[in-house]
Amino acid sequence: MQVLHNIEKLLVNDIVEQRRLTISLLEEIIQEDINYIKDALDNYKFHKAAFNYKNKKLELRQPHSDKIVNTGSSSIDMFLHLLMFLGLHKVILSKDVPFIAPYLIMDQPSKPYYGEKDDDYSNVKETDQFKITYVFKLLNHFIDNIIEENNDFQIIVFEHVPKSIWHGMQNIHLVEEFRNGNALIREDNKS
Repeated sequence: MQVLHNIEKLLVNDIVEQRRLTISLLEEIIQEDINYIKDALDNYKFHKAAFNYKNKKLELRQPHSDKIVNTGSSSIDMFLHLLMFLGLHKVILSKDVPFIAPYLIMDQPSKPYYGEKDDDYSNVKETDQFKITYVFKLLNHFIDNIIEENNDFQIIVFEHVPKSIWHGMQNIHLVEEFRNGNALIREDNKS
């Protein structure tokens, strides 16, 4: 009889409903960032965030439609990845998840615009420079939001773009410049 009484006291969470609400929250948070960087999204600036739970990826939905678009653009894909990771961390912080560290490490978000072989940034098209600047504006904006909410967060970005791209952004700080023999892994340390 005691066991039956204890079973009645158990609280069962409806994870289906909780998942739906969390996905809705994630989409809402990401949509705010989409609206912030819309000028860098070209033809997709008015599209809506749509999280594909089955494939665990962010997609774009046409406004007032249930149609998901295939962007076919490495530039848009890079922004979708960035928006997804920033959105996930905002949700994680809002839910006080203790086992996920509050930091991101990114390697060359400018990759769709700026090749590895050519170290001359002046060859990057003006429209691409505009988009790369929006990458850093989004990161700076993200940190502004984190600070406003009294949270801690750090983003480490390995990049090749000139300092002028993030000039004036208060949350972007150059820690080290790896050029002219100064490398993350120096030649004399390689085996």
